[in-house]
Amino acid sequence: MKNNTDLQNEQDEQDEKGEKNASGGQRKKPSPLFWVLAGVSVVSLVAHLVAYPSLPDIVPSHWDAAGNVNGHASKTAMLFLDALPLLLLLGMQLFAHIDPKKES
Repeated sequence: MKNNTDLQNEQDEQDEKGEKNASGGQRKKPSPLFWVLAGVSVVSLVAHLVAYPSLPDIVPSHWDAAGNVNGHASKTAMLFLDALPLLLLLGMQLFAHIDPKKES
C-alpha cells in the first residue's frame, strides 16, 4: 500500500509529464507509436480510396495456402475493413480519455 508521500510524488511526476489527474489537470499526449500507427492507417485508407473507383464490385478477400482465392467480398466491405484499424485506434484513444477512474 502506498503512503501519502508516495502518492504525492507520483502526482508530481504525472503533473510534470502532462498527464490528467483526478482533480482535472492536463492529459497525457498520445505516444509517438500512436502517431505512427495513425499515419500508416491513414495512408492505407487514402490509397484504398484512390483505387476504389477502379476496383471490381466483387474483390478477392481470402486465399488458401496454395494461393487460390476461396473468399470474395464487395469493394465496400473491403473499404470498411481497411478503415477498421484507424477506427479501432481512435476508439482506444477516446476510451482512454473517458476513463471514469482517471487511471489511464
